[in-house]
Amino acid sequence: MRALTTPLANFVPVKLPYSRGMLEHLFKIFIIRDIYHKKIESIIFSTIKLSFMIAIVFRTKTM
Repeated sequence: MRALTTPLANFVPVKLPYSRGMLEHLFKIFIIRDIYHKKIESIIFSTIKLSFMIAIVFRTKTM
């Protein structure tokens, strides 16, 4: 996600004559979206890890 937003953030101010407030607003949106995606990714990752742990435990118990 950050790989996408960083070049865009560098590209936008050069090409488009935005006001400073508009730019700050865009940056806030990008930062919030980045944090939000990171949280979702970490939640998904932890659930996958948890399910793997449970599967391993069950497998060792049944063997």
